[in-house]
Amino acid sequence: MDLTGKTEDETASALAHYQPDGIVTFVDHNLEACAAVAARLGLPFHSPEVAATLVDKRRQRALLAKAGVPGPRAWPLNDDFTSSDITDLAVRLPYPCVLKPARGSGSRNVYAIGCTDELVSTLAAQHRPEAWLVEEMLLDDPHQERWHSSFASVESVVTAGDVSHLAVTGRLPVEPPFRETGSFVPGVLEGIPSDALLSMATRAIEALQINWGMVHTEIKATPAGLAILEVNGRLGGLVPYILGRVSAVDLFQVAFLVAAGGRPRPPAAQGSAGLVPCDGVGFWALFPPPLSAHRVESVSGIDELLAIPGIDDVLLHRAQGDGVDWREGFSSNVASVTGRADDHADMQKTLRAARTTLKVTFS
Repeated sequence: MDLTGKTEDETASALAHYQPDGIVTFVDHNLEACAAVAARLGLPFHSPEVAATLVDKRRQRALLAKAGVPGPRAWPLNDDFTSSDITDLAVRLPYPCVLKPARGSGSRNVYAIGCTDELVSTLAAQHRPEAWLVEEMLLDDPHQERWHSSFASVESVVTAGDVSHLAVTGRLPVEPPFRETGSFVPGVLEGIPSDALLSMATRAIEALQINWGMVHTEIKATPAGLAILEVNGRLGGLVPYILGRVSAVDLFQVAFLVAAGGRPRPPAAQGSAGLVPCDGVGFWALFPPPLSAHRVESVSGIDELLAIPGIDDVLLHRAQGDGVDWREGFSSNVASVTGRADDHADMQKTLRAARTTLKVTFS
């Protein structure tokens, strides 16, 4: 059905004719609309209140802090902020800090802010009214070098308040300011046991009063311990494709089952910390442009990439002549590769070869 332009009441009325068993979405910007329709039709989903919290980082951060869940300190800016509001806030902040839209995903318009003048000029350069959140920058442990990023995500299912964790997704090292370069399953944070990550995810889910649905919780390792970066009320974007390469579990099927009121069977006992057991390591690597890039001039090495053992597919997201802008976050990636490795060391070897094989020039 084409529901474009219909109100939530009109949408619910139109869908009621078909007596749907459930409703599901895989993107943040549909959460509130789905929650509204689900409430009208009596379908299992996030409540409208929970959905509003999940898509608004200001509300989410406040609830997590109130519950004592570790995370960065945060300072909200509503969409009607004035230059005086910016100045008053700028002089109170700890630097460096992070500036991000209060609503949004995919690392869009996320800035590392180093000083008062930088915060003022960055906000002044925005061309449309938008609410923002300034967060304390959580630093990495300077004494620990990792082949992966210092944060991971936990993929969970919540049914009638009962929390089950399915997978931990690791991240490849990020590009400045905070752009992801890929994900892998099973994920690791060196020196951090899986049980600690799962326990932190459970704390966040309970603090946000999530009662039903799929949840994707991002957790960072800091010198002070684990901290919650963000909680999303949906599947992690790339995770179903990656997990499906190394396990028999289809997270899309799980999401549909949960949406229809079902409860998935727990993962096989042999999985680490009760997680879905994996046969090898699945990965999805991204190729973001440099911060200085504006346009793709040339791309080569695609055929050579496909010849590298372990790489199953190559996706070209930008062709010669296409514009690029790092502020678009995930959407700015030039290319991506997917595949499978026997273990984490084998994955690292494969991705080193991939990053030297793909040649992209920019202007």
